Amino acid sequence: MSNTKAWELLSAHFDAKDVKSFNGAKPGKPERWLSYVEDETVMDRLDEVIGAGNWNVDVEAVDVPHSIVKVTLGIRWPESQAFLTYSDYGYPTNGEQGEGMKEAVSDGIRRTARMAGIARYVYAGEVKASPSGRSPSPSPSQPRPAAPSSGSGAAPSDDDFDMADVDADDHCPKHHVKWYGDAEKGYYHKQEGEFWPNGKQKWCRKADLEKQG
Repeated sequence: MSNTKAWELLSAHFDAKDVKSFNGAKPGKPERWLSYVEDETVMDRLDEVIGAGNWNVDVEAVDVPHSIVKVTLGIRWPESQAFLTYSDYGYPTNGEQGEGMKEAVSDGIRRTARMAGIARYVYAGEVKASPSGRSPSPSPSQPRPAAPSSGSGAAPSDDDFDMADVDADDHCPKHHVKWYGDAEKGYYHKQEGEFWPNGKQKWCRKADLEKQG
């Protein structure tokens, strides 16, 4: 199998029943339903396409009190036989009510698998989350939210973009994920797992990368 074919199979859409939803709103905020796939679904896809024994997952605890882990997914691509690794951070998803470290590992597997194409379309907002947790439907076009004015140099806050409702342009050449925003006011994406010392989310700004180039 060619690497290109493997990528196509890894990034193929899942059955609607395999795409779940959860309310990702912060306390006191309106409901914000987001879509995801279970980590077991990710692993099944890897077994089907890459084959058992040709991928693995390594977990490193980076902040035990807050149950934050670094997950590294290794994949042996079938044609080239190159063994490549992809890393991202995982976080607990149910607060004090859940099993923090276990949830963080599952979250990290899902996040890291996006780098290999698995369910990337889900997290890019191409499906509309369903409060029932099942059968999300294609997301209709939504009005573009306000973004920082051009030239301000300010990064958006977590609440500036609903990542499921914003039009995407192309991909960030540095992080290989989709930009969000619009041509008039700029393109951005979250730097997953990256935060400023004050705890604020880091964002990557397309205009800044173009200036560096």
